[in-house]
Amino acid sequence: MGGLSAILTLFGAIGTVLVLFNYSIGSTTVSLATLGILGVSSITALLGFVGFILFMVAMHGFSRDYGERKIFSYLLYGFIITVVALIVIFAMWFTLVFANIFTSIRGLNTSGQATSTQILSFITPYLTPLILAASIASTIWILANYKAFKLLADKSEVQQFRTAAILFLLGGIVNIVLAATFSAMGYFSTIDFNAIRIFSVPSAAIQYLGWIFAAKSYYSIKAPPQKATITPVYTPVADSAMKYCPHCGTLNQADSVYCAHCGQKL
Repeated sequence: MGGLSAILTLFGAIGTVLVLFNYSIGSTTVSLATLGILGVSSITALLGFVGFILFMVAMHGFSRDYGERKIFSYLLYGFIITVVALIVIFAMWFTLVFANIFTSIRGLNTSGQATSTQILSFITPYLTPLILAASIASTIWILANYKAFKLLADKSEVQQFRTAAILFLLGGIVNIVLAATFSAMGYFSTIDFNAIRIFSVPSAAIQYLGWIFAAKSYYSIKAPPQKATITPVYTPVADSAMKYCPHCGTLNQADSVYCAHCGQKL
């Protein structure tokens, strides 16, 4: 189940490649190719969601089997905190910024009908701080994965889980650095909306590499050795198979008629 979850997550790389393709052709308008990319990206996102569910179930199983509840609790609490943080960030951004954006877009030209290029160029300075805040919040989930995979590496003795954890953490750091860079460039209006779409590609590539190691690690786990079960062997009590001579006390076979020592009748 863990290996399958990693493989399904890796399908997200297709969406990343399509984002790069869309950026390379410089398309910002809706076209047949854009709709196709959106459709494929939606399918890979659905596969990634299924992979996430399998991942959580599998890690819960490892947490139970290895007797280390932190393997799953790190992920559970990390996911909950990350989701709450993202909801708060988007709610604050929408409340504080959206009204200003709407008012400013209406005043971009005298006709009141702003072009798509004008709208994107105006939104970009507001969008980049949102990306930075969301990237920082997402690091909580990345740290949870880092801790959970390190524990799993110790318990399963598959050290490639540790490599996957390091790659996840490295991808998160790169994501924050690029988000901060793009946020600064967006603030000074030195970057366009089309370029913002690819800011997460380098960090995504690093994390997909981590999932490759994770998939290999899952399939490398060996079942723990079973404890030997000792089956007691029944040994009859000596008295039930032997009998004593009433004359000299010598132990004789149960079917003996005469004592082997004194010769007296038993």
